[in-house]
Amino acid sequence: MALRAIVFLGGTVSMSLEMVGSRILAPYFGNSIFVWGSLIGVFLTALAVGYYLGGMLADRWPHLNVLAGFLAVAALLVLGIPAASAPVNIFLDARFPDPRVGALLATSVLFAAPTILLGTISPYAVRLEARSLAGVGNTAGMLYALSTAGSILGTFATAFVLVPAMGVKNIVYLLGASLLLLAALGYVTAGARRERKAKLGLPMALVALAGVVALSTFSSLGPTARPKTPGSGTALGTVLLEEDTLYHHLVVAEQRGVRYLQFDDSVQGAMYVAQPSKTPVQYIPRMTVGLMLQPQPKRALLIGLGPGSLPKLLLEAYPRLGLDVAEIDPEVLDVARGYFNLPEDTRLRIHIADGRDFLEAGGPGYDLVFIDAYYASAIPFHLTTKEFLEKLKGGLEPGGAVVANIIGAVTGDQSRLFRAMYKTFRSVFSGVYVFQDPATVGQGAAGGAGAGSVASSNPQNLILVASREARGTKAFSAEALPVALANGVAWVTRADLLRYAGGLYTGTIKVDDVPLLTDDYAPLDSLFNVYRETLTR
Repeated sequence: MALRAIVFLGGTVSMSLEMVGSRILAPYFGNSIFVWGSLIGVFLTALAVGYYLGGMLADRWPHLNVLAGFLAVAALLVLGIPAASAPVNIFLDARFPDPRVGALLATSVLFAAPTILLGTISPYAVRLEARSLAGVGNTAGMLYALSTAGSILGTFATAFVLVPAMGVKNIVYLLGASLLLLAALGYVTAGARRERKAKLGLPMALVALAGVVALSTFSSLGPTARPKTPGSGTALGTVLLEEDTLYHHLVVAEQRGVRYLQFDDSVQGAMYVAQPSKTPVQYIPRMTVGLMLQPQPKRALLIGLGPGSLPKLLLEAYPRLGLDVAEIDPEVLDVARGYFNLPEDTRLRIHIADGRDFLEAGGPGYDLVFIDAYYASAIPFHLTTKEFLEKLKGGLEPGGAVVANIIGAVTGDQSRLFRAMYKTFRSVFSGVYVFQDPATVGQGAAGGAGAGSVASSNPQNLILVASREARGTKAFSAEALPVALANGVAWVTRADLLRYAGGLYTGTIKVDDVPLLTDDYAPLDSLFNVYRETLTR
């Protein structure tokens, strides 16, 4: 029974370690398919090596205490991951800008060795458990089923229970302590079988028990939320909160009077502590350019809350506006209210839901829809497809418009993802308008001596405005400003809006070499060329 428990819990630990590995890599390399591909590929490779070595060594040294020794070494390697992860990830992140390379190397350095040792469990167990050649098939099937069942438990327990309830480091410590307990169990069982060198069983058991007790007493198995220097090297200043949610590694930090919110490796937004209604993040006020198409909105929808900068701006600008917000992560709402002064307001209705699911559920029509769920390291593909945009269009009132913040470039090596998204918007909406950051292309009013056909190849926050009806570029001209600003736009001045409108790109955007994004085919990660810029979402 002890050997079967080792097989089952070994599978639990290996899969739990793989799941939590994504949170260890995310602050440095993001949470894209490349990161998950690195994790899955390295773990499978390491397990394959472990299976081979385990089978070979089990034939040579068929003793349970040898397997227990492997588990003890694996435990020490796992317990060292929290200390090693930050320096390893920072070193590789700085030297390999491509997250495919950085994430692959980091996964190999941090996880390959303990996973190889965990891979020796099943072949060793088959060798030790089999009593005769006639029953080896049944024994092997039973043990591999136990290992797989343990992996299933590790997957669900980590995703549904441990990550929401504990800090990542504490989960890793728990896994290491569990391996120590398994090693101790192996030594004790080997002693009962009178195997050689099994006298380490009692000391190992005591060490493992002490580790679990210390972990429970001093860390309380809870997430770390006290101020400390951020381990991700983001230079965001003093950390006020750091925790792992169901969807992100979330950090709130403050520096020089500015408070920042970061998900994984992307800054999501910020506010001035002394003026909570204002943000130093420039793309937020730039999104108000969509108000030139719909200057009197009665109902609006925002997909993606972040620190709540855009809701604060809209509610201040339009006292009678009803604003719905779809935010998938409940922890983000708590952080926005607790750290970024998001008000409790009857006009503001926050729905903890995926943006697409919220639209599918149906509801009132909207004059404006703002999409702020696309960010630098990972984009939810289901919020980019033609099917989603068609649903979005169906939820607009006549004269309604969509305003999306998209990171990318209009031309050049970094433009393919944006151009695919632009192509998809054009397939659904009659009017699609792209606004570059005026600082990257010069300034001036649209239709005048401004950006016009000057396309920037620099990655930036591009503002895409789409309308059910084609309006023409004159809708964003200086003559439209008095109408667009009839209500005023809080702390965004007329001069500001004129400057933002001056980023309208009037040239041709090439789309023949990029795909139309659909639910069936949306290769966002392969379209996204890696770059290193200070961008927000």
